[in-house]
Amino acid sequence: MTIAMMPSSAQYVLVDLEDDGRLIHDTRFAENDSRRLVAFVEATPDGHVDVTWLRSLPLRTRFRDAEAALAEIESWSALERSGGATPPVPIAHYAPRRIAPPPSRRVRPA
Repeated sequence: MTIAMMPSSAQYVLVDLEDDGRLIHDTRFAENDSRRLVAFVEATPDGHVDVTWLRSLPLRTRFRDAEAALAEIESWSALERSGGATPPVPIAHYAPRRIAPPPSRRVRPA
């Protein structure tokens, strides 16, 4: 198996395999550590890639290319490191508008 590493961020890299498959490695872990392998990326006939995440990640499994999958894990990881989502933005609350009751209909005797 021939492996060519494609550097990206300091943490995640794409690894080309002999066939059309690619791997995403987490460089924080040693070569012989099973946690290093993050995902398997496989090309589909329609030109996209399917990603099998080997960790429990809330990420999509279909991308336009392997670089897009790598960008997704990098942005998700950056969000996790920053503590998650930003604080909620306050939303103004207003009481519901009152609607005047319809005018009463009086029936005049004929």
